Amino acid sequence: MKKFDDSDIKIFGNQKKSDDFDPMLLLEEIKRQRGSGNTAKAKTVAKHIAAGFMHNAAPDELKQLAAQYGVELSPVINHQIKVLSVFSAEYALNEFLPSPLLSSVAINELYESILDESPDFYEQLESGTAFTFYYLAVRSGGNRDKEIGSAFASQCGKEKDKALTALGTAIHKINIEAYRSLISGFNFES
Repeated sequence: MKKFDDSDIKIFGNQKKSDDFDPMLLLEEIKRQRGSGNTAKAKTVAKHIAAGFMHNAAPDELKQLAAQYGVELSPVINHQIKVLSVFSAEYALNEFLPSPLLSSVAINELYESILDESPDFYEQLESGTAFTFYYLAVRSGGNRDKEIGSAFASQCGKEKDKALTALGTAIHKINIEAYRSLISGFNFES
């Protein structure tokens, strides 16, 4: 019986991946961001964003936007709009803040603000699956905004609903632009 040579097949390598993490560099970065005021700014940005969707900011504009797309707002759709707004905020904080450290600080503050203001909503966010679908939409490689709109319609329970898809797309675009504008207004130091 011939012995099969499987030496060229590697399932688990013997080599450890190099770990480029340097705790001293992280501590220096934390100190630099605090010293420049960027950490405080990131927290303030997150609090402003959370206040916007936690206090149902601009309800008349939201009703007009929904009507523009022929969507009647319901409790389910209103809830999903809030969830999409949180996703959009997290996406914008990751995308537009000048460092991953500041993004992490801001996202933590965002969720702490949500937990403080609305523990029930926070619990629903934690136990929900919407973010998974939104992140899959972002990574799909297609038209990100439209894919997010489709995921929004699906989360509303109407996967093929073109009006809900268009509304979700519009809400995400509006949110991203508003959050980008807010972040840029804080003049973060590089």
